Amino acid sequence: MGLNADQLDLTSQHSVQELGQRLQHALDAARAQQVEDIESTSGALARFDEMADIEIAASGRGLVGGGWTVRIYVRDDGAVRHVSLLALGHSTASRIWAGAKNTISMSKSIAKRDEIADAIR
Repeated sequence: MGLNADQLDLTSQHSVQELGQRLQHALDAARAQQVEDIESTSGALARFDEMADIEIAASGRGLVGGGWTVRIYVRDDGAVRHVSLLALGHSTASRIWAGAKNTISMSKSIAKRDEIADAIR
């Protein structure tokens, strides 16, 4: 029961620090219950991973219908910052099989991703 991803890419003139501050406010407004660093899966070779300046996963859970998860990557490329927001969610078939409340809703994740994107622009 793997997760599907829907990616939105933006560019920004804001500094990494400004984007970090905007993300803090956006995630508070989105009622993110967990915000965590994204950890490498490379084990002993993790030091060779290409890292973004900000790499976080935010998630939350509603009263019914499962939760939402958005991964956020900010990379400083000098003149502009590149922001990637990935909404993660289970397929409809997976949600039916596992029970909606025990899964991540793609539609909720996309809605939260778009809310976060609007707040950091």
